[in-house]
Amino acid sequence: KGGFGTLLKGQSKRAGAKTTVDFGACRDLSGRRLRHVNDEIKLRKWRDAQYRRQHNLPVDEVEELKTASGIRNWHLMVPNWSDVSSVNSSNK
Repeated sequence: KGGFGTLLKGQSKRAGAKTTVDFGACRDLSGRRLRHVNDEIKLRKWRDAQYRRQHNLPVDEVEELKTASGIRNWHLMVPNWSDVSSVNSSNK
C-alpha cells in the first residue's frame, strides 16, 4: 500500500530534504498562533529600543538583531520536534 501520505513521508526522510524554519502557523497550548506571540515579543523589543533611543541611552544594534533560536526574526524557541533544533545545538 502506498498512498500520497506514504510518498510525503518518504520524501521527508530523504537526504537533503528542507528543514522547516517557519513555525508561525503552529499554535501554542493556549491556542494562539506562534506568529502572533512572536510579533508581540518583537514589538516589545522595538519599544524598549525606542525608549532607549529617546532617552539617549546606548542601543546595541547587533544585539537587537540576535534571537534565541538563531532564526532571523524568530524570538521564540524552536519546537523540540523540529529538525532545526538539533542542527542549531550541534553548531554551538
